[in-house]
Amino acid sequence: MEAVPERIVELASYHAMLASVVAGMGAALLPRSVLDTFPESGKLAVHALKPGRDRIRTLLAWRKGAPAPNVAALAEILGAEILGAEILGTAAQES
Repeated sequence: MEAVPERIVELASYHAMLASVVAGMGAALLPRSVLDTFPESGKLAVHALKPGRDRIRTLLAWRKGAPAPNVAALAEILGAEILGAEILGTAAQES
């Protein structure tokens, strides 16, 4: 039998997620680096995921048809290759 959460809450920031965990609302998956900036991290039980479960594919996304100079600059910093605004839609569908 598959476990299903009673309720799923989506939040827009890591700090909101962590504040909810501290308040007892549940658990959160997030980058370890976020804990360094969270003042109440001492109130959390933190557990690493098993190898192979601790990596995710991360994509750079922007509004279709509207690549901007700041997007190109961010892509350059990240080492991403931008082939055009349409390529992202294709890559996202493949994963």
